Amino acid sequence: MITIERLSVHANSAVTINLSTSGSAQEGVDYTAIPSQVTMAAGQTQVSFSIDALADQYPEGIEDVIISLAVQGNYCLEDEITFHIYELPELISISPNPSSAMIHVNYMTENTSSAYLMILNQSATSSSNYILDLSIEEKDINLSNMAAGIYTVVLICDGIATDAKTLIKQ
Repeated sequence: MITIERLSVHANSAVTINLSTSGSAQEGVDYTAIPSQVTMAAGQTQVSFSIDALADQYPEGIEDVIISLAVQGNYCLEDEITFHIYELPELISISPNPSSAMIHVNYMTENTSSAYLMILNQSATSSSNYILDLSIEEKDINLSNMAAGIYTVVLICDGIATDAKTLIKQ
């Protein structure tokens, strides 16, 4: 939620604030659309509007959203609001799934210093860990030594589980 405020001493007349966006994030793709203008009625000291991050299919790391304010008249407002959208590291895909031997895992680990995959057998207490190379975004894993069953593949970045997907081993 974004709230724009003005002092009550300046609230004796209505004011319209024009809004425009810029930055590396794209409106409607990375975050919900914002209004092109907001109006404070006479006597009103604040106006709010919402903006929400959207999940997209592209691993982009940190993106900036800059909202510029333009007001006609003798008002003193901040002329820019800047915030960041940070996408959590994620497991993008596991293929083939189900699999009997090899799987190919695609992941995004931008802005992390360490990462690994933990493959957990859901019917036993065993797991296998695979350290990830952060300079690439994929890993091939041989499952031939694992029993058939249902597994959970967990992406762990900087010690925190950030995403998980189900894997079926035939």
